[in-house]
Amino acid sequence: MLKDYGYIEDGKLGKPYDIRLLKRLLRYAKPYRSAVVLALFFSLVITAADLAMPYFSKIAIDRFITPSWYKITVGAESAQPIDKLKPLLLMEKNGRFFVISNSDLRKIDPRDLHKYKKSHVIGEKRFYLISKDTDITRVPGHVKESIELMADGSRLMPLAQLNTLSSTLVATIRRGDLRGLGMVGAVLFCLIIVSFTFGYFEYYLLEYTGQHIMRDIRTSLFRNIQAQSVAFFNKHPVGRLVTRVTNDVENLNEMFKSVAITLFKDFFVLTGILGVLFYMNWPLALVCVILVPIISFFTFFFSSLAREAFRELRAKVAKINAFLSERISGMAIIQLFAAERAQQEDFMRINHENFLAGMKQIRVFAVFMPLMELLSSFGVALILWYGGSKVIQDRMTLGALVAFISYIQMFVEPIRDISEKYNIMQSAMASTERIFQFMDYR
Repeated sequence: MLKDYGYIEDGKLGKPYDIRLLKRLLRYAKPYRSAVVLALFFSLVITAADLAMPYFSKIAIDRFITPSWYKITVGAESAQPIDKLKPLLLMEKNGRFFVISNSDLRKIDPRDLHKYKKSHVIGEKRFYLISKDTDITRVPGHVKESIELMADGSRLMPLAQLNTLSSTLVATIRRGDLRGLGMVGAVLFCLIIVSFTFGYFEYYLLEYTGQHIMRDIRTSLFRNIQAQSVAFFNKHPVGRLVTRVTNDVENLNEMFKSVAITLFKDFFVLTGILGVLFYMNWPLALVCVILVPIISFFTFFFSSLAREAFRELRAKVAKINAFLSERISGMAIIQLFAAERAQQEDFMRINHENFLAGMKQIRVFAVFMPLMELLSSFGVALILWYGGSKVIQDRMTLGALVAFISYIQMFVEPIRDISEKYNIMQSAMASTERIFQFMDYR
């Protein structure tokens, strides 16, 4: 029986990619390229739906939950800003002033906005815009006196006055906002359905493709093994051959279904989140970008530790497999020489080594996973501190702040995912190399 159990090389991890090996693997994937392309399309749709959800939440908050308008007085000082902002403005019936919504207010350059507010071109007082088809007959007289008619027939009410009305009357006045919230809710529900439906088909296609590719590789590998001479089987333990056809091929399956498509998805998510963040508020987006190198450093640092732990664990598992294969097949000889106790001690030693290797891997992830959550929470705290101050200063909407928090929580996952895919690629490349070595054996 082989003392090294014939499995020491199983602990070796390959490069994260090898063009030569990937080209050979692509031959097996080529018959199923249509399914792969379709899965990639589904992945893009899912990514778009996931990215849209926080943005629609922002719309719901800014337009329908906390809408407010600001007056822009008409005068010599306001002539220039009115000309610049005219597409965003709504005029009072007699042309005495204009109003601009809180969401449109954030489209103004912060320096110009500060200048306009300092010169009182844009007022500090908040107003609520009542649609022209809303019945306000039940509004108390003293509140009606503060309502002003706009050029399009809508009416402007001080937000402070709106807050003094009964909840029933507020619900009547804000019926349009309630309808808007219902529409946003319906859109979010549709996005969830789309994400679920396309996610199902994406998963099915990936599994379908992976299983077919694995079937073809196993068939080729077994055909090659059957064609070998008796000397080949004397040289290679049974456990090693079984692992080639089972475990190593399964590693390739994991790569096909977890890396091939989802790696693109992670890239799309990262770029999409950064694009949306910079579109909504680039100064706050820059604050978020500070976290990227920190998260990346810890991710790849722990990734290297995890690779070492994974390498050691695979070596120990391989030893156990080979030990069991050799001892079970040679059990008659062991019993003939009454060597059960010695073999039991050997197995206990190897099994304990496997236990220690497993605990080492667990310790790595026991630190890594909470650390990622900590960094994510730190990002949320940073956004709340910086973004919250901007909301207080009227330089950012509450909806944008909520969306930022959602996006930063989504941002950590792809980076962590890419690190995990890196480990899978390494393991898969090592398995690929061993599989093709057997296929090329003559």
